[in-house]
Amino acid sequence: MFRWLGCQFISGYREANSPNAGQVEFPLAEVAEQEKKVVNRPVDDLEQTEEPPARPTTHRSGMTPVQQLSRTVKHFMQDAPACDTCGAITVRNGACYKCFNCGNSMGCS
Repeated sequence: MFRWLGCQFISGYREANSPNAGQVEFPLAEVAEQEKKVVNRPVDDLEQTEEPPARPTTHRSGMTPVQQLSRTVKHFMQDAPACDTCGAITVRNGACYKCFNCGNSMGCS
């Protein structure tokens, strides 16, 4: 607490008591400018790939993995209430209910 107060309100305290006292820090404008160019590139400058966008694969039953999961857990949702956190339908998890959307657990002590 007292170091912070000294750094904030006593002129020269920070310079005299910092771990790198006596060393001058030079701003590296070139580094900041290079980083800005790499991070904030226009969409046209981003590298393009030749592969098409990924599509969900279908199982031999003609369903995607999400549809298979929904069909599998459907019977667990018959009496399940809506999640009190996000509103999604929960599934029975033993004597409790669990929300697959947000991970909330309901009805357990």
